[in-house]
Parts: sequence; C-alpha cells; structure tokens
Amino acid sequence: MTIKPTDVLAILNGSSVFAALTQAQRRELSGKARIEHYTERTLLTLRGETPDCIRYIASGGMDLVLSTADGGYSSLPVFEGRWQSWLGCFGTAPLMYDLWSSAPATYVAFSCRDIQKAIGDNPRALREVLEHVAELTRFLAGWMLSFAAFGPEKRLVSGRSDYDGLVYAENGQLLWRDEQLDAASDAGLLLDQSELVEGLEHLVD
Repeated sequence: MTIKPTDVLAILNGSSVFAALTQAQRRELSGKARIEHYTERTLLTLRGETPDCIRYIASGGMDLVLSTADGGYSSLPVFEGRWQSWLGCFGTAPLMYDLWSSAPATYVAFSCRDIQKAIGDNPRALREVLEHVAELTRFLAGWMLSFAAFGPEKRLVSGRSDYDGLVYAENGQLLWRDEQLDAASDAGLLLDQSELVEGLEHLVD
C-alpha cells in the first residue's frame, strides 16, 4: 500500500485529537510521520515496554496479546482505521500486553514525543485524548478480567475490538458487559485511570 504525504495529512485531519490542532501543527506532524510496511507477523512492542510511537493502521491490523507462564494466551485484534495506542503514548506505565503486527500490514507511525509536544498546551486536544484513553481502559479491563476468570479454551477473543465494552469468547459467547466492569476493580484488575490523568497533566504543567 502506497501512502502519500497528502494521505498522512488526511489521516490527521480525520482524528478528533489532531483536529483540535492548527493546520500548521498537523502539517508539521505529517512531515515527521514514518510509514511502516510489514510482510510478516512482527513483534512491535514487548509487554513491559513503553512504545515510542503511536501508529495509525492504514491497512491490515494489529494483535494485542496477553500471555501466562503456563502457556495460556488471549489475542485481541485491532483493525484498519484505528490508532494504537493512546494508552501507550500517554499512560505512565508500560504496556501490559505484547503488540504484534498482522501480515501484511501498513502503519503510519508518529513519535510519542512529537505528539505530546504538539498537544501539551491544547486543552481541547487533551480532553479528546482522555476520552480515547478512558474508552480503551474500560475495554481492556473487561478483556483482562475475562482472561483471568476463564479457562484457556475460552481465552481466544474473536473479532470484536470496537471498544464498545463487549468481550466475546471464541465461540461467540458474551462474557462481560460494561455494567460488569465494576467487578474488575474489586478484583484488582481494573487499570488505574488516575495514573493516565497524571501522565496527561504533566504535559500542561
């Protein structure tokens, strides 16, 4: 897939976060973007690491993978047109999952440092980031809870990654709904959103 500079600018213009920036800022970010092509499944970020960029999925997809010492795993697909990940770019903690490319796949990568610099003094853009992070945090909490609560035969999550708060097992069974996520907090599995807020607040100090 060939991506032109105008395509990168259109991607930024279509994002609620970057729409809050000036056209000059979007053009600057567009000029710094890196186009990545993968023909084989590739590990992008290892669990416990912090990504140095946020990627827009231009084609193909990504897989978020949770694993255990006994060989259990859960794979969550993220599809074309999504960003991965606001949480990795603005969270204060390393990723709790491995991030893999699909094959083939094409991404547009933007430096986290450049993005943080661009939106750090823009309250409207920061609010949009908070909404994305909160949405993803809720979804990941449900995914992680289902992974911890169910056996290996139900740990493979099938093609739902639209962050609507629903988590499905391989057989299509609905495992968790939004209203059940409070139990994740009681179980110690809910991600701490206060850490994410602190990570954003330091940008505007």
